[in-house]
Amino acid sequence: MKFFYKAAVRSYAGVLKGLSPFNVKAAKWVSGRVGLANQLKDVDKSAKWIWFHCASLGEFEQGKPVMERFMVQNEDWSLLVTFFSPSGFEVRKNYALAKKVMYLPLENKGNITLFMNRFNPKIAVFVKYEFWYDYMERLFLMKTPLIFISSTFREKQVFFKWYGKWFLKRIGQVDHFFVQDLYSKNLLIENNVTQVDLAGDTRFDRVYDTLLASESFELLESFKQGKKILIFGSAWSKETDFAIQIINSLPSGWKVIYAPHEINSERITSFQNAISHSSGLFTEMQSQDVVETSVLILNTVGHLARCYKYADLAIVGGGFTDGIHNILEPLVFGIPVAFGPIHKKFWEADAAIESEVGFEISDSETAVKFFNRFSSSNELLSETSKKCTEFIKDRVGATKIIGDYLNKLIH
Repeated sequence: MKFFYKAAVRSYAGVLKGLSPFNVKAAKWVSGRVGLANQLKDVDKSAKWIWFHCASLGEFEQGKPVMERFMVQNEDWSLLVTFFSPSGFEVRKNYALAKKVMYLPLENKGNITLFMNRFNPKIAVFVKYEFWYDYMERLFLMKTPLIFISSTFREKQVFFKWYGKWFLKRIGQVDHFFVQDLYSKNLLIENNVTQVDLAGDTRFDRVYDTLLASESFELLESFKQGKKILIFGSAWSKETDFAIQIINSLPSGWKVIYAPHEINSERITSFQNAISHSSGLFTEMQSQDVVETSVLILNTVGHLARCYKYADLAIVGGGFTDGIHNILEPLVFGIPVAFGPIHKKFWEADAAIESEVGFEISDSETAVKFFNRFSSSNELLSETSKKCTEFIKDRVGATKIIGDYLNKLIH
C-alpha cells in the first residue's frame, strides 16, 4: 500500500506537469517547486523554526490565528508557512509575519531530506487534512512534535478502512490532534488514537476578531440609509438566478448587495440588464450616488467580509457546486444565512441549521421563501440575529487551547 501511495504522489505530479502548458494553476504548481536548493539557500539554519503547513487559503485562514498568537508570545522564533496549492501561496506569499513562505516540496526522499536539513523545525503544525505520510514519518524519526489543528474525520477516510491500517499507524504517531467536532474525537479514540482534544474550529476566533476590529465603511453607510440589506456572498449562477428573482419583487425598505464569486464584466452587465431596480458598481459609486441605488454590485475582491457588517440577511454561494463558502462571516454579524444543499463536508452548516441560524435552500422557490419569511417579520429577524451572535460566541476559544498547548511544548 505504501508503494501505491508513493506511486499516486508521483503520478499526480506528472499529471500536473503535463497540464502546465495549458492550465495556469497547474503551471504555478509546477514552477513554484522548481529549484528547491536555490529556494532554500538563504534559510537561517540556526533559527528556531515553527512550521505551519496549509493546503490552500482556507486552511491558512484556520491556521492564522494560531500563528499570530504563537509569534506574538514567542518573538524569538521564526515562522515557516508552506502551501500545497497555488491559490493559497499566490495570495499569502508575502505574509509579513512569516520569515519564509513557500510551496511544500513534492514528497520524495531527496526533497524531504533537503527541506528538513535546512529548517530542522522544532514544531510542525499541519492544518485540517494535510496527511503526508513521508513528511509525517520524517518528523516522527526526528522527534519533532507534530500537531494537527482544526481537523475533522469521517469513517470513509482511508485510515479507517481495512486497507488503510498502515496509514492509521502513522496517524497514531502524531503528537496531538485538535479536532473541530465530537464525532471526529470519538472516531479517533475508537481507533486507538487517544492524543486528541475537542478544541473547535479556529475560524470562529478569526471571524470573532473581525467583528471586534470592524470599522465603518463610508460607502456602505451611505448605501444603507436606514434600509435593510440582503447580501448575496460569493454568488455562482444558481444564487445569481435567486438574486434576480428576489430583486425583481424587492419590497420597499430593502436593498441588495450582490457579490459574484467571479468578477466577469459581461456577466455583471447581463445581471444588471435582468433586474428591474437601479444598480451600481462598487468601484464606480460615490457616497452621494449610492444613496438612491437599490442594488450595489461588489465587483472587487477583498471587501465582502466588511460588507456583512451592514447586512441583515445573507444567501451564501457555493452550495450548488462544490460546497458552501464561508457562512461564519455573516453569522458573526448576527445575520441569518441561507445556502445550497451541498454542505456535507462543512460541519458548521449542520450546526447552524440545528441552531436555527442557518437555512438550506434547494431552488428559487425555497430561496424566495427564506427571504420572505424574514423580510416580513422584524421580530423573527431580530430574534434570529441574537441566536447568530450566540452561535459564534459559544464556539470561540480554539486558538487559546491550541496556543496554550504549543507554549507548553517549548517552556
